[in-house]
Amino acid sequence: MKKKMVIIAELGSDLTANLLPWLTKRGYRFQTVNNIEDIVASLISRNRISVLLVDDSIGGLVCDDIVIVKRVFGEVPIIVTTKQNDAEKEKCIRKLGVFYYHVKALGMDDLKTAVSCAMQNAVESCLSYGQVRG
Repeated sequence: MKKKMVIIAELGSDLTANLLPWLTKRGYRFQTVNNIEDIVASLISRNRISVLLVDDSIGGLVCDDIVIVKRVFGEVPIIVTTKQNDAEKEKCIRKLGVFYYHVKALGMDDLKTAVSCAMQNAVESCLSYGQVRG
């Protein structure tokens, strides 16, 4: 069975620190990255099922980065988190087909639910393509 990996792209470590105990308890592995090159390198591995969690603190090019990831790894669920909602940014990000757009003020429970659902979606996607053998 493939490993379940959550790739966390953020400049600080707030998401990682808040999610680490929860991710570990559920048997998810995680990796932190801080630029698009590391995101792509992390997603290239074929021995894991991945969910990408991108914080908008990673830079002003979040929409451009998501376009790149979607073109190369279209099946990977992407969750975008933000401290402050911006209507234009949200519109841009949602148009790209992200799995979930999370405003941090909504709390960690919503984010954890989104990660769980995204992982289930990733697992089902792999099963439907015959990529997971148990």
